[in-house]
Amino acid sequence: WHFPLNFLALKLISFNMDFNQTSRGQKGKSSNLDSVKVEEILPNYYFLEYLVYMLYAPLYVAGPIITFGDFGLQLKNTNKDKTFSLLKYVGRLFLALFLLEYFLRVAPTFAIAKSKIFKLLSFMELEMFAYILFQTMWLKFLVIWRFSRIWAILEGIDPPENMPGCISSATSARSFWSIWHKSFNIWLIK
Repeated sequence: WHFPLNFLALKLISFNMDFNQTSRGQKGKSSNLDSVKVEEILPNYYFLEYLVYMLYAPLYVAGPIITFGDFGLQLKNTNKDKTFSLLKYVGRLFLALFLLEYFLRVAPTFAIAKSKIFKLLSFMELEMFAYILFQTMWLKFLVIWRFSRIWAILEGIDPPENMPGCISSATSARSFWSIWHKSFNIWLIK
C-alpha cells in the first residue's frame, strides 16, 4: 500500500496546487500540450474529475506523474492521431522487454543480490556487478513506465516520458535525476 499512497499524495498536492492557482486567477502557464494554454480550456475542479485523476489506472501505481491541469486538459483535448509514433514506441517497449529478459537470463543480478553471493566478489567484480545491477534496474523501470505510458496514450492521455535517455550518459547527479524519473522532475519544477 505504501507505493500507491505516495503517488496519491503527490496527486493530491498537484490537484490542490492547480486548483489554488486557477482560483487565484493565475493564467498563462503552458501545459505539456503543444499550442494549448491553460486559460483556453480550464479543467473542471469537481469531485468526479478528482477521483478520475487520483484513480486513473495506467498512472495509478507506477506513474509517470502528470499534473491535474495537464491531465484535465488532455481529457478534454483527446483528438490527437499519433499512430506511427505510437507503433514505434510500442516496438521500443518490446525491444526493452526482450533485452530485460535476456539480461536476467544471462546475468541474474536480482537473484545474486538477494542471495548475498556478491560478498564473495573482489572489489573490481563488485564494482562491475553494481554497474550491471544498476543498468538492469534502469531497464526494469523503463519497461514498467513505458507500459504505463503506452496504456495512457492509448486512452488519449500523454504523460511525459520518464526515462528519455540511458543512465550511463548522466554526467552529474542533476542530469541523472532528470533522466531517471523525468516526470517527477517536471512535476517538482512546476
